[in-house]
Amino acid sequence: MRRIAIELGISRHRVRKIILDHQDRRDGGVVHSDLPTPPTSRGSMLDSHLSFVQEMLARWPAITAMRIHEELCGRGFKGGYTIVKDLVRRLRPPRTREPVVRFETGHVFRHRQIAPRNVPAEQSETPNGHNG
Repeated sequence: MRRIAIELGISRHRVRKIILDHQDRRDGGVVHSDLPTPPTSRGSMLDSHLSFVQEMLARWPAITAMRIHEELCGRGFKGGYTIVKDLVRRLRPPRTREPVVRFETGHVFRHRQIAPRNVPAEQSETPNGHNG
């Protein structure tokens, strides 16, 4: 508020009063006349088929969006595949991956100045599959 007051050349108390007054009008539902009206949602082509899609995902969790689109087209759906794919992404729970159990084999030579090379049974990683 102080920076706004300095920029406008008015007191910070006046800035605070203006901000609070504006916030009260916004919270009360009064929209400033210069602001555009918020867009109204027109719904989706899939709104009438939402329960069917949820039922299919509950019955077959691994079903693909392409297969759901085919089923919807059989029921009279005229929309495209992409809208079905986006809906399935929102409705399907995210996949959880099992953590990889890492293990170390051989000896770890952290405290020695020179580690022996080519120790048998030592695990290693190579960047981008290049070895050398």
